[in-house]
Amino acid sequence: MSRSSAFSPASRLSLGLQGGPFDPEEVAAFEASEFAAAAVRLRRYDDTAKIPGAPTPGLEHYRPILEAAMSPVSPQPRRP
Repeated sequence: MSRSSAFSPASRLSLGLQGGPFDPEEVAAFEASEFAAAAVRLRRYDDTAKIPGAPTPGLEHYRPILEAAMSPVSPQPRRP
């Protein structure tokens, strides 16, 4: 099974429209990026958000993250 088959149908379509999966050189360049881990985490959050009926915490759960993001010097927020 390819890695892209783990994506939702909408994500597979987006991947195709964006040029498809990275080749080995592109993977290496991406992994060397300062923001690679955050980008992968965001991608996983996005796909997980597309699961119908999945429980979602209320706004209060996210308040510390939102407040940290809005502060002038943003500390690393705790992970939900």
